[in-house]
Amino acid sequence: MSDLITKAEIAPLLGISGRQVRNHVSRGTFAPEASGFFNRAAVVGAYTQFLEAFKHRRGLKDISVPRASSGDDTSEVDAEELRSRIRKTRAALKKDQNKLAAILEETVERQGFEESYGIYRDVVLAELATLPHAIATSCEGQKDISVVGGIITDEGRACLSRIRKALDALPVEAGRDAIYDTGSGDEDLYVQLSKTKTARNNCQAALFEVQASLFRGDALLISDTDRVMGQRISNARSRILSLASGLARQIRGISRDNIIAEVSSSVADIAKEWPEFVVADFRTTSVLQFAQESQENDETE
Repeated sequence: MSDLITKAEIAPLLGISGRQVRNHVSRGTFAPEASGFFNRAAVVGAYTQFLEAFKHRRGLKDISVPRASSGDDTSEVDAEELRSRIRKTRAALKKDQNKLAAILEETVERQGFEESYGIYRDVVLAELATLPHAIATSCEGQKDISVVGGIITDEGRACLSRIRKALDALPVEAGRDAIYDTGSGDEDLYVQLSKTKTARNNCQAALFEVQASLFRGDALLISDTDRVMGQRISNARSRILSLASGLARQIRGISRDNIIAEVSSSVADIAKEWPEFVVADFRTTSVLQFAQESQENDETE
């Protein structure tokens, strides 16, 4: 952290208005160095002395801070009003934290989901690739259509079981909770208010970043990812279990190589249900609906 700061940096450092900074400079409370910059420690020390002097004049037990609102810049808020501002700011922070927690529960980072999807897709395609040889091994020489159909169905169910185990084994993204420091009761009231304001600003920034990530495609709604994954799993399952109805008659009594060729053709069509990851497939108008709802909620608060 630099020891020198500009006049514009004094206001956020002390939690006062720009007009108050200018007044303190004109009074000589804050004196710039030859370079035109202000010494950070000197500014804090001078302001502390100013507050202590004011406290002594008013007989306050707690440090007070200048009123950062319109009107007479020399007026001060007493300790009770300062505590009230701290309570209100913490209440607003709590509301923002709840809103942030809600949106984090509804979203997933795209990069992490894309990696998980790629892993799961590889497992699905690998398991599908085993079907032609597994079915050919069991069906070779079989001429009874019901027996052939039963074999195809059993192999299909075994394939689905292995795919399901692979899905259950996928890592679950950890929560993205954040802890914000709002100060402790034994700290100076100004410090508590400053920390609480900073905490709320950080929380709001995090909330806006998640919303922006949705529009950039860097985050996805879990409702969208569940919907698309559910459709692809359901479609693949249905087509695997229906293989027997289309293949049993075709592959009964034929050679192993011909069985593999016939089953491979059908499996290739099923594999099309699992294309490579494209973020557009997992984004729908629900993103716009979510943004509209967020805006409406902000306007009613």
